[in-house]
Amino acid sequence: MTRSRCTLAMLLPALLLVAACGDDALTEVVIVVNSDLDVPFEIDGLRVTVSRGGDALQAVGGLGPGQPPFPRSVSVVNDSPSLGPFEARVQLTRGGATVVERLARFTFEAGARRRLDLVVPGACIDIDCESDETCGPLGDTNVVGCQDPAVDLAPFASSGLPLRAEPSLDAGVP
Repeated sequence: MTRSRCTLAMLLPALLLVAACGDDALTEVVIVVNSDLDVPFEIDGLRVTVSRGGDALQAVGGLGPGQPPFPRSVSVVNDSPSLGPFEARVQLTRGGATVVERLARFTFEAGARRRLDLVVPGACIDIDCESDETCGPLGDTNVVGCQDPAVDLAPFASSGLPLRAEPSLDAGVP
């Protein structure tokens, strides 16, 4: 079984941000972003940057009227033999300025589609973490704090959500 492949951006030769789809054997991570911040009053945009070393890819999207609501997603496909680690930085913005951000470090699994859920809580706005930490939910609680950005990826389960075939900032997970 194959899926059609739609490229959103290709800035690195081996790492792609794709709009929704690819071959079943792709080495892929779907980054799913969610937040409790009020759109469009507290935030009106989001920026997802995936990097390794000095190379980086970035996807930028608007939040608010006429835009898909949270959760938003972007799919990252790795065609290189190097599986990581990679860094994903999610920045929620207002007027282009960063309001709050969340960082995650992950490693691809060859030939597998994985999911990286990144909740960016509003409570993290006033929390300053060390340079090697990120603010986020602590476990399965409503408490937030600084933590190591290394994460384990979950198997991708779309929860019945359809993937869109047309290019958009959102990889189709509404």
